[in-house]
Amino acid sequence: MGVGNLGFIHMFLKFSSLLGFVPFCDANGRPKSLLFNQILAIIICLITLASKLYFDSIKYPNLVEPDLIVKIGCIKDGLLTCTILNGFLSANVVSVRNYLQLRYLTNESCKLYCTNTNRLKPFFIIVAYNFYIISLIVYDLYASKNYVEGIHIFVNIETYLAYMFVLYILAYFVFIGCTIENFKKKLDDWSSIYPLNLKELQVISSSSQIFCDLINNFTKVYGMQVFLVMMLSLLDILMTINTILSAELQDYPKLVEIFVWWTITLFIPGISAAYLCETIKSNVQDVLDLCSRNIYRYEGDIQKEFKLLANQIVLRSPKMSAAGFFVIDHSLLFTLSNMLVTYLVVLVQLTHS
Repeated sequence: MGVGNLGFIHMFLKFSSLLGFVPFCDANGRPKSLLFNQILAIIICLITLASKLYFDSIKYPNLVEPDLIVKIGCIKDGLLTCTILNGFLSANVVSVRNYLQLRYLTNESCKLYCTNTNRLKPFFIIVAYNFYIISLIVYDLYASKNYVEGIHIFVNIETYLAYMFVLYILAYFVFIGCTIENFKKKLDDWSSIYPLNLKELQVISSSSQIFCDLINNFTKVYGMQVFLVMMLSLLDILMTINTILSAELQDYPKLVEIFVWWTITLFIPGISAAYLCETIKSNVQDVLDLCSRNIYRYEGDIQKEFKLLANQIVLRSPKMSAAGFFVIDHSLLFTLSNMLVTYLVVLVQLTHS
């Protein structure tokens, strides 16, 4: 994570606004036409839900005893639709107040720590990511050209929107991590400037509220979205495992290949999210360690200020979580890996028995 430049987040916010995920806001973070965004989000959700019900009635009309792959695929499609619905409704309808607070805190972080704004790099990342996802969708349609129907195109549109939301969430993880890293650097630099300035320390200490509120408001607005994406990733991996081991699909290597590619494409952001959130957790701990060292290093009002800062961070305990279901860090990867290995072992035993 780079230190000093937080302006990249504005490019991702603009792109997400164009897709309808978040309200259009002015330079101060105030929504330009909140009612329009709310109506648009509700209409998109109604169209998505109606399309989902229609295509499901065509795709699963007579499934009395579907096999395991079809069952997982059905659950996965339903979870994908829930992810899209939640993505459009979170910031626009359900958690508007928390989102506006999140947007305000984003602007405040940029004012404090944004030294320059390189728009070319985030623009290139968005374009490259879109190119990759669209290319994968085109290849998916080509690989399944013998049975491409409306449902297949609809699912690919949903998939595109889900991956764009994944990009937006990852961008915010990077932004929050950079905010805490900048705060830590500012606090560390304070002790190297003599004479020590108590008022400057108080200003720096008060800005810790920003990253604590950033984490809490992000979790309130997008915690459920993160949970849905993680569950979608898990189901996608399970479906891919079953597809690879299925004898019925061995005659369709391109379909198996596209399953694997989609799984890798969703699994990599999951690993990235765990790594970024672990970095956020580590940076918060570094700030606490810095406070602890300075509590024993200084005396008087400076010592009290560091004690106050440490107590505030400990009491607020900022953590990146998926709507309270689980904390996102490296331990999550270990838990999911154990679950997948156990499932794979059981599946292989059942297959050969």
